[in-house]
Amino acid sequence: MFVIHVGPRKTATTYLQSNFYRNRKQLLARGWLYPIVALRAQNAHHQVVSSREEVLAGEGALFRRLKRASDAARAKNASLLISSEGFRKWAPKDFVKLGRLLGQDDVTIAYTLRDPAAMLVSVWGETIKNGRTRSFPDYAARQIRDPARSEALNPLRELQPILDHPKLRLSVLDFEAVRARGEDIYSAFCRDILGLSGMVPSRDKPKNFSFPIELTDYLRALSEKTGHDPKKNDIMFSRLFTACHKPADIDRIVAAMKAAGPDYRVATRFDRAAEWFAALESDLVSRLGPRLHPLPEDGRLFGHAPAEVVTYDMERLAARPEIGNLLEDSANRLKAGRVPWTKSPVMRIWRTIQRTLGF
Repeated sequence: MFVIHVGPRKTATTYLQSNFYRNRKQLLARGWLYPIVALRAQNAHHQVVSSREEVLAGEGALFRRLKRASDAARAKNASLLISSEGFRKWAPKDFVKLGRLLGQDDVTIAYTLRDPAAMLVSVWGETIKNGRTRSFPDYAARQIRDPARSEALNPLRELQPILDHPKLRLSVLDFEAVRARGEDIYSAFCRDILGLSGMVPSRDKPKNFSFPIELTDYLRALSEKTGHDPKKNDIMFSRLFTACHKPADIDRIVAAMKAAGPDYRVATRFDRAAEWFAALESDLVSRLGPRLHPLPEDGRLFGHAPAEVVTYDMERLAARPEIGNLLEDSANRLKAGRVPWTKSPVMRIWRTIQRTLGF
């Protein structure tokens, strides 16, 4: 069996990958091989995604390492597991071809399903981390205008092509149900997707840091102020920001936003009673059927209560002297490119060594 975990974004994917990597020996002892095929990102398989053309041509050092891993799995009578949220951009035929090249005919795509309301906020936050500047009310209105075509709101946009392909299986983990039960997402994934009960995580929480709304809106204003162009920068805007700001600086920014912001807050309401939302939920349950883990007891996947997201009117808030001064200081830091030693190339090399040795 060959399982390709495709994420998607904001579903504890980094946490899962970290535990897959750190628990390789335990997984292999129970029949699952999670291979290391690249030094730069040992805990996941992002380079398989970025080397798509070469890999699907069956060429290059990366493909050869992946093929050796697949051969080793078969020799050990084990199944193969790989993971990268970048696989979301692959076509179903790509998964089938990869399986054929690796000698793996039984290919399952593993996907984690989140409440569209929560996903909408998370995906918007990710766009801001990448340097975009659209406010949440504008972003949400644009998505809700045509929810069936929204990748943030409609998981079937990604799942239906997989469901339609005769040579692929699909297995979906219900993130909301796992969280409601107080379960660990890694333990649930191993049980429901891999068929392994009793697996425990080696990390207590996800590695990714979630920005509070105050910092997300601040980044949005800062990106606009500095004229950041995501298309011309390889480094995520939020990483440039955190590289130039110490934790105490970030705490001060968040505190200032909270103190100055009550009169500048904007509430966006997400109505789960809307007809389109109920139709989407019903469609998901009927189309996924037994592929969904766990199966919903009442036919409902998501919460019923309306959700409200509170953000900031940064155009008005940035005009306040205390916020304007902070933005000016941050812009100067980004311009100067003051990167602390903990973000230096030397530290990146050291972290690679740590991952290699399993620290």
